[in-house]
Amino acid sequence: MSTPHTYIRKVTKFLGRLSDDGTFRVAKRRGGHKRLVASYGGQKRSFTVPGPGAGGPYQKRLQDDVNRFVSSLPLANAPEFSF
Repeated sequence: MSTPHTYIRKVTKFLGRLSDDGTFRVAKRRGGHKRLVASYGGQKRSFTVPGPGAGGPYQKRLQDDVNRFVSSLPLANAPEFSF
């Protein structure tokens, strides 16, 4: 069975592959959430990984958040993320 850490690692790899070369980094916010910062198509953007918390299946919620983020990026062919 997968854990939230496994899901976060997959999201990190996916967004790292989409980013411009050499710009991807992982920062940690004060509240403990990871913030993935990079340039995408020359535009600096960041994605804050939500905590597992309550309110539905974490995997589905995280997948929806990542796809919403990717659709807002200035990319010609934005791929869809899925686990």
